[in-house]
Amino acid sequence: MQHCVLIADDYQKNNTDLIFKLRDKEFSGSRFIFAQYSNAFKSKDNFLKKVYEIKARNISSDSFQDFLNACHGKPFLINSDNVYDFQLLAEEFDVPSIQDEITKYYQRNDVDTMLNDILKYRNYNLENQTKKAESSNRNNTEKNDEKYDEKNTERNDEKNDERNDEMNDEKYDEMNDEKNDERNDEKYDEKNDEKYDEKNDEKYDEMNDEKYDEMNDEKYDEKNDEKNYNFEINLNDYIVYLATEKLSEALESSLMFKLDIDLLNMIFEYPHRSKQNESKVFEFAKKLKVHCNYDISSILQTIDIELLSIEQIVEFSQPEYCPKTVYSEKVFPLIFKILNDVQKQTEKIADLHNEIENLENSLNKANDRIYLITSQAEQMKKQNDEINLTIENTNKELRILTKMNHNLEKIIADSIIIKDSNYMYQFDQLRGIIYNDAKQIYENRDFNLEKYIEIITPIPEDPNFPKTNLIEYEPPYLDLSYYLKVPKSEDNWLTIHFKKKRLSLHAFTLRTNALGQTLSHPKRFEIFGSNDNKNWSSVYEYEDSQNILLGEKITRFFRLSKLSDFYSYFRYRQYESHISYIDSDRIISLSAIEFFGICSTI
Repeated sequence: MQHCVLIADDYQKNNTDLIFKLRDKEFSGSRFIFAQYSNAFKSKDNFLKKVYEIKARNISSDSFQDFLNACHGKPFLINSDNVYDFQLLAEEFDVPSIQDEITKYYQRNDVDTMLNDILKYRNYNLENQTKKAESSNRNNTEKNDEKYDEKNTERNDEKNDERNDEMNDEKYDEMNDEKNDERNDEKYDEKNDEKYDEKNDEKYDEMNDEKYDEMNDEKYDEKNDEKNYNFEINLNDYIVYLATEKLSEALESSLMFKLDIDLLNMIFEYPHRSKQNESKVFEFAKKLKVHCNYDISSILQTIDIELLSIEQIVEFSQPEYCPKTVYSEKVFPLIFKILNDVQKQTEKIADLHNEIENLENSLNKANDRIYLITSQAEQMKKQNDEINLTIENTNKELRILTKMNHNLEKIIADSIIIKDSNYMYQFDQLRGIIYNDAKQIYENRDFNLEKYIEIITPIPEDPNFPKTNLIEYEPPYLDLSYYLKVPKSEDNWLTIHFKKKRLSLHAFTLRTNALGQTLSHPKRFEIFGSNDNKNWSSVYEYEDSQNILLGEKITRFFRLSKLSDFYSYFRYRQYESHISYIDSDRIISLSAIEFFGICSTI
């Protein structure tokens, strides 16, 4: 099988059994390979030709060579210099793959590029149509001339026969009358007849040669002309692309005004034309009428009136623009829309009347109240002096009370801060509230820490990594780590419960685990506060964008911008780890957590 493929490839590469003639140049190629790309060469008539004359004679030699290479599997590039020639050749040889590349070229470029080339293709088609019409008229004229010449020839032959008969009769009479002169006359006549026949034959031959040459020249020219205009460029793909994909951009291009009305009608009458810019279509049609004096009735009939603005609908209905016939399928939806709008407006008016009625009732009630207030004004005026005096005295007392309240608050705040100052940050990131509570408890020989602090987890702890490891702050227990893996990412949390106090959080410390460089070191986490373990408020949120917690046994102190509210529950919720893997958002592993702030005993 591989051997056959190599043979076929060698045949395709080396076989150049097809000659293309473009004006005075010849190009060689393989009919076998060329027919794989060209549908036109799959027909028997073209495939068996040894020499093929290019019909599109106005193309450049370089463009045809690039086209021929493309139809032999070689790389090619469509650009502004060769797209016109490639379009002519793709149309003549029916090469879908190149036609697709031309379409992609226009899709990559702006709409002006496509419109410019459409104008070129359209002019090419119109020129061909003109040549066809001229050729048809010329053929009809030649046929009429031939018929006329035949009739004249018959008439001349008849006249010559009559003259010859007359001459023969005269000669016959002369022969009977004058025998001596007869011989001389016969000799003279023979010579004259021979000379006359020779001259007539020469003239006849010259006339026939000239006519024959003229006919051959005309036929040759006609054949060459037919090669140019026996195919036209199909613009349907460009019309469809403009109508469906690029209509909005095309309507803003000045080149649209250079298209003839037939092309414009093809664009706007396309059944699946884009309807997103009906207002632009109407405005374009108006400008087209002014600038080009075109009959725009066909374009206006394609507009979906329902999508126009109210002002445009009014303008559309004027005799200057409104088509003589508007299809009911366009009018009735518009009427239905107008009726719906009228109904909605009627309902809004009814609602507005109700609101006005309610407003009138409210105004009447307000007037009644104003009347009552006015009637009491005199009594209130009498009491005004007494009230003003009372207000002045009250304001004095209020200022005194306010000052006393500020002093009292300052005294209370100072006493709290002084009392619990050891819970604020004291230059040791791991000696905060929990450390000091544990120290006091142990000094009082009360070794039951769980009466004061509780660590709550969503699932039971792993005995190998107990949660009490989180509150060991001194060697050799400092590196003991806590580890918890939960089934769901939303349960990736732990809660510290202060059973006998509430804390206004000022700062906290985290220390990463000692289990390795990649195991669930926190990247994004949040601290919440609560007083019932149900309703939570965010206290602090952090994302480690600088990787300060990436690694084991790292201690970091985090300070809040201001003191939080007082809470007895604080929840640490971890969302994301530094090293991502399949369950990294379901694991918490720390070696220590500590809190700093102001405490209030419950």
